[in-house]
Amino acid sequence: MWLRVRNGASVTLEVTDTGRGITPEDLERLGTSFFTTRPNGTGLGVVLATGVIVQHGGQLKYVSGVGRGTTATITLPNASATSPEPAARAAIVEARA
Repeated sequence: MWLRVRNGASVTLEVTDTGRGITPEDLERLGTSFFTTRPNGTGLGVVLATGVIVQHGGQLKYVSGVGRGTTATITLPNASATSPEPAARAAIVEARA
């Protein structure tokens, strides 16, 4: 497994494994509520993760090949590149003053 972080106007986090990979058919359904390939899975993990990432202005993408592994890429806006303090934190600080 590899982890790579890139910083700029956005922050990109890539996690790559060398596992079995995901079939094209399953990759199309990834992120669909209640879709799972695991015997005891709920099919909500990717859905919830995507929801949190999108709420923070980001994206979650997967690239995979059977027998080659999978790369999950999370891209989020870099708040420090655009303003010194994220808006939500600034609002909390203002409310306390």
